[in-house]
Amino acid sequence: TGFSDGATGRVGGTLRTTTFNTANQVTTAVLAADIALPGVATIDLLGAAPAGGLTGSLPLTIEAAPASPGDSLLASPSAGDVNLDWVAALGATSFNVRRCNATAGPCSPVSIATPVTNSHQDGVLADGNDYWYLIDSVNNCGTVP
Repeated sequence: TGFSDGATGRVGGTLRTTTFNTANQVTTAVLAADIALPGVATIDLLGAAPAGGLTGSLPLTIEAAPASPGDSLLASPSAGDVNLDWVAALGATSFNVRRCNATAGPCSPVSIATPVTNSHQDGVLADGNDYWYLIDSVNNCGTVP
């Protein structure tokens, strides 16, 4: 409370242009570089002259994007299914299994499952088509193939 027009925001100690909305609300931009590395950034405000001064600060927790499962995908046939297993990527809270019908030619993979573990059983082996798979790691920060 008590913000005034002309204050300057800071994100992790770096000055940012600020927009005064009301005496209770000021906005400032958070740049991609501000949240590029996991950790905690401090958000604060330098009051406008003549009063000036530093406001209290708020922590901004920055999570890391999940790691990629990479080339760890193993597909193996089993009783009419294709069993998919991969190395659980660091930071992933779930996975997005995408499949493409290779028999049909070029295609865009579509999501077929969102398991929270690093395996999935796809019941397509009996249909005689060829498939390829892509596994994405997912967490609150986004998705990484």
